[in-house]
Amino acid sequence: MVRADRLRVQARLRAVRGEREAGPTFERAIEALRELKSPYHLAIGLSEIASFLVQARDETASAKAAGEARAIADRLGAAPLRDRLPPSADDGAAVHPPRESAEATALAGS
Repeated sequence: MVRADRLRVQARLRAVRGEREAGPTFERAIEALRELKSPYHLAIGLSEIASFLVQARDETASAKAAGEARAIADRLGAAPLRDRLPPSADDGAAVHPPRESAEATALAGS
């Protein structure tokens, strides 16, 4: 679990900093989360990569990650997790990159 979380946090920091390695680091984090066989933690990682992909303007890949996370959240009955997913065309919402959050700003300053 520690390895997967470390990769997830590294990916988020790299994304905030605009580093090219953010995407590959997210992918390694997702692989590590899949190995854990913990659907909840996988859905968290998928929601984070989906948000990253929205910002990277890869709406197709974002929708795929968000769709998998949404299916897991629904299966688990985890409404708060589902609510944190980026909007998708399936939701009837326009998909736009979110503004930089206070959390992202704080992460970048660390």
